[in-house]
Amino acid sequence: MFNIFKKILLTTLVVISTALPFGLYASQDNTLQQWVYTLLMRVESYLEKENYERAEEELKEYADRDWSRTSYDHAVILRTYAYFLFNQKRYAEGIPYLEKALSKKAFTDLEKHMIRYSLGQIQVVLEDYDAAILTLEEWVKEGEENEFPIAPQGRALLATCYAIKNNFNPEIGRAHV
Repeated sequence: MFNIFKKILLTTLVVISTALPFGLYASQDNTLQQWVYTLLMRVESYLEKENYERAEEELKEYADRDWSRTSYDHAVILRTYAYFLFNQKRYAEGIPYLEKALSKKAFTDLEKHMIRYSLGQIQVVLEDYDAAILTLEEWVKEGEENEFPIAPQGRALLATCYAIKNNFNPEIGRAHV
């Protein structure tokens, strides 16, 4: 039963993750430098041609460099590389890149909210339920505080994590569907 749930979750995540890295080139407060935009377009071209090795080389080279702690360009590259790894089913490798992107303090609150939801989903796929619970609780808290959308599927995922851990949280009972 849970394997079916994981397959549905993975399919949803792949659809969402392929749209995020290349669909959000700039936020309200940040704009990518032209060379970073060009890099991402080049990577997208490699992916369209199924040249995954070259796409990874380009992304990893820039993701692993040292940048300022608030660099929007680096945060976008980190996020893009993490989603690339997730799409390659290399979930454990991608998590540190996504966490580092979040720690950059470069994304808008809404972007962080969306990324945190993806991170929680991946943690569930890896069966790291304790981390998923913390991440998804933060996602719900951010959503409620900022009036961001909180998908009912996300609340259900959080409840599922609690059920798996046999640690039911009374807060889940007040889910707004």
